Amino acid sequence: MSELIQMLRLIRQYRRASQLSIEALQVVQRQRLEALVAHAQRHSPFHRDRLAGVQPARLELAQLPTMDKTTLMERFDEIVTDPALRLADLEAFMAAPGNQGRRYRGHVLIRTSGTSGRSVVVAYGAAAFNHVRAVNLARGSMVDASGSRILQRALDPKALEIACVLMDGGFAPSHANFLHQPAASRWFIKVDRISLRLPIDSIVERLNAGQPQILFAYPSVLEQLVEEARAGRLDILHHERARVVSLSEPLSPHVRALTAEAFGAPVFDLYGAGECLPIARSCEHGHGLHINLDMVALEIVDDHNQPVPSGQFGSRVLITNLFNPTLPLIRYQLQDIAAITHEPCPCGSALPRLLAVRGRSDELIWLEHPAGGRRSLHPYLVLETMLGIEGVLDWRLVQREPRRLRLDLVLADGAQASLAEAHAALQAELDALLPGGSVVLETRPVARIPVDPSSGKVKRVVPLSAARRP
Repeated sequence: MSELIQMLRLIRQYRRASQLSIEALQVVQRQRLEALVAHAQRHSPFHRDRLAGVQPARLELAQLPTMDKTTLMERFDEIVTDPALRLADLEAFMAAPGNQGRRYRGHVLIRTSGTSGRSVVVAYGAAAFNHVRAVNLARGSMVDASGSRILQRALDPKALEIACVLMDGGFAPSHANFLHQPAASRWFIKVDRISLRLPIDSIVERLNAGQPQILFAYPSVLEQLVEEARAGRLDILHHERARVVSLSEPLSPHVRALTAEAFGAPVFDLYGAGECLPIARSCEHGHGLHINLDMVALEIVDDHNQPVPSGQFGSRVLITNLFNPTLPLIRYQLQDIAAITHEPCPCGSALPRLLAVRGRSDELIWLEHPAGGRRSLHPYLVLETMLGIEGVLDWRLVQREPRRLRLDLVLADGAQASLAEAHAALQAELDALLPGGSVVLETRPVARIPVDPSSGKVKRVVPLSAARRP
């Protein structure tokens, strides 16, 4: 029960903070940043050297060096501030059967999939993970998560039904919240964790039987469930405050609209990473994703780690996790392509917003230039091109050779003409990138874009190195 009381206090804190002005939120962010840097300097050998001479009260975040995944894994034991945590021990614990959902010395462990870069291990202290759960309840997409409402639910004999169709990867970040659900909350929140490894008819059967009020799933899974709902085989989400929550993959406007129409429920989008779970989330208005400014310092930068103007897409995202002092990640690189805006949102929140998260820059396709060198093809360019073609429901671009690509398209019924239109549009982009005719593009219709077997996610841009894997 003490855990529940602590959770209620944190929920109240984050709900109140959501109503603060942007200036007040920046003060909170600054206080947490200074405390994090000071803690890292005292307790992390890596940061003691890296941040030598930095005075927390006077630091300029943009002047600090950056970190990446390789550095995190190679120097994990020097970065972590708890000397009882050693990477070899954590990896052995995660590899041992039966440890899924268990904590290591009180820490929640997460391993990222590595489908768009190197797999990393992250350790969250117990207090830090309470902040993750609290902010998701306070600002996320749960049914009214005020403290009074949660207490009411605790006395309600009918539990809140949640279904999540996710990869059952043991320590995957996408379902860490569900694996480590507080014991007290199980009285009034029932979570059905459904593996997407199951056949689609088995998933549908579980969902129909459970009748969830809230559905969590990857966008690629939502597309399949929409198809099942349209065919009359899936009939769920009839609660007056039912909702759908998308996570882990970029949610396109097309899939969002299809999902909202099929289920008659609002669709929310969550953006996070294993290294910093609750980065941002959308509101019911759907105009971007609100950044949890008091939990993360987020920078949109170019190839040289310089900030880009508001509204402009950068080459990567830098995050500073402000709530997990166990593993200080300060200006840590995520290879996401995103843009930020400070324009006010119709919902009234003062939190700044990500306009979109459009794929990963470490999923770039590099094309060989006839005159030497190479040029990069950004995933968001392909995405924008495909979004402009009516009748294209889904796509994947596979690099077969240095200047040969294959575009797989899932087309709507009767939209065969879109095949040629999509081919011409993308070929025009390629011809603008390299001399006309340098890149050979093959375009073909497919029934479905397959998911990556190791992560359960859709990989829509497959560079040559990945395409050649067995």
